Amino acid sequence: MDLIKHVSIGVLCLVQTTAFAFNDSLTSSKTTQSSMNFGLSPSQNDKNLLLTKSDKISKNSKFSTVIYNKNWDLQGSINYLKANAQPKSTGECAKAVRLALAQGGIHIEAVPSAKYLGESLMNKGFKEIPKDSQLIAGDIAVIQPPKGDIHGHSAMFDGKIWISDFKQQTFYPGNDYLISKPQYKIYRLN
Repeated sequence: MDLIKHVSIGVLCLVQTTAFAFNDSLTSSKTTQSSMNFGLSPSQNDKNLLLTKSDKISKNSKFSTVIYNKNWDLQGSINYLKANAQPKSTGECAKAVRLALAQGGIHIEAVPSAKYLGESLMNKGFKEIPKDSQLIAGDIAVIQPPKGDIHGHSAMFDGKIWISDFKQQTFYPGNDYLISKPQYKIYRLN
């Protein structure tokens, strides 16, 4: 059975062929996919409909979820943060995390403030994890701003410490955060 999905005015087709083989009353199926591009770029909505070879289907949830960039070079991201960390905060924590992810092969949207980084992470397959989870290298914290701040903070855990635009002494990046303990979320790419 052939199923052709018409995408972007007929110039990009996804052909899915499913062949069935019968063996001792058991049915197995094999699915193959191929795509043809006739030189025209699909729109962003069309791209969202297609899976690429770098996509991975998560088996960790009741519903399968597409996780992008399964070949994340986590160590490359951590190395970038360590090499570029300043002695103290420069106010560019979200940029530092975004550039570290890009160094590792995950490209996320730039955000105007660190407090908005969560959505960009989730768009690339990161999931929010419970706050009491055992931290692992690559976990990313997005902390809402304390009183008097409008941007919030973000940092990546390297397996020992939190790093953003500087190497943090604690989870919270400064005294104003330590005092007010604002809300935060931890994101992980599974």
